Order: sequence, then structure tokens, then C-alpha cells
Amino acid sequence: MKRFFPIIIIIVIIIALTLSGMSFFESFKNEKSSINKLGIELKDIGRFLTAQLVGYSGSVNTNVVAQNNNQINPSTSPSAASNSPVGSKNKPLITYNYDYVPPVVKKAVGQSNSYVPQTNTQILPEAIDTFIISGPNNGDILESTENITFKFDAQIPADKNNQQVTFETMVYGLDSNWQTAYGKERTIYLPAESKSYVFSVRVKVGNLVDKTPAIRTFSIKVSPYFGKIKVSSVENKTNPSSSLITLGAYFYNENKIDITGWSIESMQGKFPIPQGMEKYNPSNTFTSNIFVKSGDRIYLSSSQNPLGRDNNFRLNKCLGYLKNYQTFPIYFYDNCPRTENYEVTSLRSSCQNYILVLGTCEIPDYGSNYAISTDSQCTSYINDNFSYSGCVSKHSKDQDFFQNEWHIYMNQNLINRSVDTIILRDKSGLLVDKHTYRIY
Repeated sequence: MKRFFPIIIIIVIIIALTLSGMSFFESFKNEKSSINKLGIELKDIGRFLTAQLVGYSGSVNTNVVAQNNNQINPSTSPSAASNSPVGSKNKPLITYNYDYVPPVVKKAVGQSNSYVPQTNTQILPEAIDTFIISGPNNGDILESTENITFKFDAQIPADKNNQQVTFETMVYGLDSNWQTAYGKERTIYLPAESKSYVFSVRVKVGNLVDKTPAIRTFSIKVSPYFGKIKVSSVENKTNPSSSLITLGAYFYNENKIDITGWSIESMQGKFPIPQGMEKYNPSNTFTSNIFVKSGDRIYLSSSQNPLGRDNNFRLNKCLGYLKNYQTFPIYFYDNCPRTENYEVTSLRSSCQNYILVLGTCEIPDYGSNYAISTDSQCTSYINDNFSYSGCVSKHSKDQDFFQNEWHIYMNQNLINRSVDTIILRDKSGLLVDKHTYRIY
């Protein structure tokens, strides 16, 4: 028995070592599994947080759904896009609906600590995206309703480059439906009124439509008289003439427009339109606001007024008589009424012959004509009719007495540059018209 005792001891030691080794390897295997599990969990936390960071404007978009083939399912986020500031295209890139939320994150949001391992992810295709290249910026206030042009383009996924690409635009406040754009720009002509607008553009690739169009907001702030009074022409000052700005009135809804208090502006200065006289009266220089009718032309001269300061006037058919005494920088035709034959039938033949050959707007000088100067009836008729006051007294009720012209003398030169812009504003300072010119 003693002879087998060492053998028994050796067998016991071997069995003990075997059992100890099995326990060690089982413990090692469990530790390795825990480490692997921790690594997977940290990796998934990283993927989860990354997905949240690429969401719209940094917002967190967490959607927990049932496990589906252990994949990450992409979705666009229209709700995020709808929260985008109007006029910008802060479109979301890609947000993710996770079928697995890491335990640490679940714990932070109060969810259970269950574990569903992630095994793979899906690489997402690039989304279509419309953007505006140029045009009015968000919030711009424009002083023109003509030639408002937007240029735009789009980002198209490479796998859709062979499909037809078109653009559609809509101006909210003007269009009732989407308009197909021919190319990558649209020029808009808006009504002559102050109003706010929203320009929207979207790309279509085959049957796909960009669900979050690019948007710009802008407004037009112009005078209610915009386009009704226009700067028609500009003439530079050349001796002996003066520089001249011509305005034209073109409107149909109003009977007349009051332009007193409006202003003419250029790089040379500013001129407020003053009052004037509808019917010039040398003995009564009372002035009132200047009202223009459709079809009127308003001439603004840089010269002094030959009739006196602020004696601006509407042209009438008798003013030609004043050209016998004054030089008018703003030219106008002599259009005084001629004497008709029936008007002088009561006069002597010598007087009739003298009167009927007088020139238009001529004031007779009969002092050296003995037959006329000694004919009191003839001289009385001449004095009563052949002068500005006599003409006005006789013809001011004529339908064609007033002409479609206003003559205004500024006594300052607004035209003194080779290239400049004349700006016309109403009493509120709102734009009525502007005219860019070049003097050669």
C-alpha cells in the first residue's frame, strides 16, 4: 500500500491542476466576452451620437423601432425643414431611425437597459437638393419691380445624372401654380405696388421632386405713383440753353396727381418740386400745388425763372406774347390765336389789312403808321387783343387754352456728370421712377 501512495498523490495533484485550469479558462472566456460586449456597446454609442450630430441644425431626432434585419434605416426630416428660416435652405442632411439604442443612452433617457447588438450599417445615397445662387436676399426691400432675376441650381445624386432635370418656381403673391423654368434662372416683372413676396424653387429629377424648395423672401416698397410719372429724358447744359430734365405723366385711374413736395435727386443734389400757377397772371402771382394730368410733360430747367422766382407755370396758348419781353430757357412754340376775318368786320379796311397780316404772338408797333395811330377804334382794338392779358381775357375759356406742359425753373444744375441717375421720389420719399443717363 505504501508502494502506491506516491502514485495516488501524483494522480490527485494532476486532477487538482486539471480542475484549476478549467476554472481559469472559463473565467478568462467570461472576461473576454465582457470586454467584447463593452467594445460593441461603446462602438454603438459612437454611431448613435454621430447620427444625432448630422441631424438638422444639431437637433436630436431619436426614433426607436423594432429590430429589422439589424440595419439603420434612413429618413429625411420634413418637419425639420419646415422649421427652417424662410428664405434659407438649411435642409437636413440625413437623420437615422435606430433599431438599437445603446444601454448608456437608454439609461440617460429613462429606458430599459436591454441590449440588442448592431451588426452592420447601410450606406445611404446622396439626396437631391435645390439652392439659390443669386437674386434678392432674404428681407431685401427693393425699389424696382422690373428685371428681378433669381438664378438657381441643384445637387443631383450621381446615380441620377442620366435622368431629366427640370426646375419649377413659384412667386407667392403673384403665381397661382408652379411655373416650369426654362433653364436655371427666372426674371420676374412685378406690379407697381408695395408688396411682400416669397420666391420658391424646386428641382425635379425624373419622377423625384425636392420636397423642401429653396426659398427667398423680399418686398417691394415703391410709391403708389410708381410708373405713373417717369423721368423721360435728360439734356446736358450747353450755352445758351440750360440743362433740362423732362418728366412724363402716364396714368389712367386718377384724374390728376399732385407733385408739389416731390423731389428730384442726383449726385449733384436734390430739388424739391415747388408750387406753381395753373394760369399765369402777371398782376397776381398767387401759387398753388402743381397738379398734372395724364399726358402732361413737366420740364425742369437748371436756369432762373424769367418770370420771377417760384413763378412756375402751365403753358397756355397766350404765353407767346411774353416772349416779346423775356427769353425763356425752356423753349415753346408761339401758339397765340390768330384773328379771324369775322372779328374785324366792324373796323376800317386799313385797320383790317394791318391786323390780318400780323405775325403769331406779335405785339403791333403802330406808332410810325399814321393811318393806324390816328384811328382810335383800330388802336383800341389792337390794345385790347394783342397782348398777353388781352389774349387771356378773350381765350381763357377756350377748350385748348391750356397746354400739356408744366415749366419749372430750379435755379440749380442737377446734370453735371457724364454718368448719373436721376431719381424721382414722392412726398413720402418713396421711389416713383429713376433714370440712368450718360452724357457724351
